[in-house]
Parts: sequence; C-alpha cells; structure tokens
Amino acid sequence: MEVFFLVALGWLVTRYRMPFVFAGIFASYTFFSWVLFGGELSGALRATFVALLFGALYFWLLERYADNIALWWVILFGGALGWFLKIFAMVIP
Repeated sequence: MEVFFLVALGWLVTRYRMPFVFAGIFASYTFFSWVLFGGELSGALRATFVALLFGALYFWLLERYADNIALWWVILFGGALGWFLKIFAMVIP
C-alpha cells in the first residue's frame, strides 16, 4: 500500500512543486501506520526518520527532473521499487 501512496505523492509533487511538504506527508503516513498497526514508539520514530530522508530525496529528484519525462519515470518507479524492496527485506528474517 505504501508503494502506491508513494507513486501518487510523486505525481502530486510534479504537479504542485512542493517536494518537502510531500516528504512530510509521507513520513507522517509512515508514523501513523506504524503506530496504528501495533509498532512500538521507538521503531515508529526510526521508520519515520528513514521515510522523511528517503521522501525528501525522492520527491526532490522527481521535482528536479520533471521536465525530462524518461528520467522522471525511471525515478518514479525505481524509487517506489527501492522502497518496496526495503520493506520486503525487513520482513524476511
């Protein structure tokens, strides 16, 4: 679910040109989903910090390369795939 949310926010960043606001929205989503699904607070804060750093870089790159459509698509889906693989790697022991 996070991957689809990330792609949707990526599209919105290109439209509204506010990458750091959307990074904050993504980090907030990560925090609340972590807490609501039974995670402890320290884990939620770590996950939120990682999501904020990743989101800031990801959305800034999307906004920066919005005029180059081929590179924009690579960043959009490559970043979402990278986030999915990070989550997938955390689940497997």
